[in-house]
Amino acid sequence: MNIASIQVAISFKQQDDILYLLGQEIIEFQKRHNAQKQPTNLPMASPPDAPRVSIFAPNFVLNIALNRIDIFANIPPNVSNDSKTSLSYVQNIVKEAHDIFAKKIEYQWLGLVLNVVFSRKNLVKTPLEAVLPVYDVMINVPRKNRDLASFNCNFGFSEYPFFVIYTICGYENFEFSFPLPNNNVPVVINDDKKRMIDTGISVVLDINNKQALGKSINLLNDFDLTAEKCDALLLSMLDDLNLSKVLGNGGL
Repeated sequence: MNIASIQVAISFKQQDDILYLLGQEIIEFQKRHNAQKQPTNLPMASPPDAPRVSIFAPNFVLNIALNRIDIFANIPPNVSNDSKTSLSYVQNIVKEAHDIFAKKIEYQWLGLVLNVVFSRKNLVKTPLEAVLPVYDVMINVPRKNRDLASFNCNFGFSEYPFFVIYTICGYENFEFSFPLPNNNVPVVINDDKKRMIDTGISVVLDINNKQALGKSINLLNDFDLTAEKCDALLLSMLDDLNLSKVLGNGGL
């Protein structure tokens, strides 16, 4: 089991002038991380949770909308199989964002979304082959010798103050070889220029404390509590999802 990426969603009271309100803070955050800033130039009628500006740092992207900040972090491969270290890695980014932006926004709730992958590249050739035993364990619908054509399972639980949501599906990663352009001839990308480098099962764990809306005022404390809950759920994930026999001892 590896944590491929972590998203942190920080919700706050809507600020229609968010770019003006956080203008100096955005510049400061950008400088700290040697990052590039990209306004999205959306129409004024766009949904409030659509990003108004994106900050691209080497290891993460931070989006700022009218009512939320989203941090998308790729987890370094050398720590991706350790949940505590992976969450601590993201915690450092959240602390910096809090230190810079928190004084200007009215925090409401926080969520964490972890993309957890179980590589099966040495056992199967396609994502559908990877999720087939998961389907047979989790779905009480006989296949009757029919080939599985798709699988995406989504369900959630309420565990106050958290909502916990799981999404399970197959995944595959490719690498592409790009030929050097020749005399301005367009480069055509087709199947013979890509190579599958990984396939397996993806479990997206989405946990947030929306149920505590109006009762929670401390962003950093909420991150710690939510990360602690995530860590516990990751440790028990295979048993909780009834996948221990399918995925063996691939837990963290």
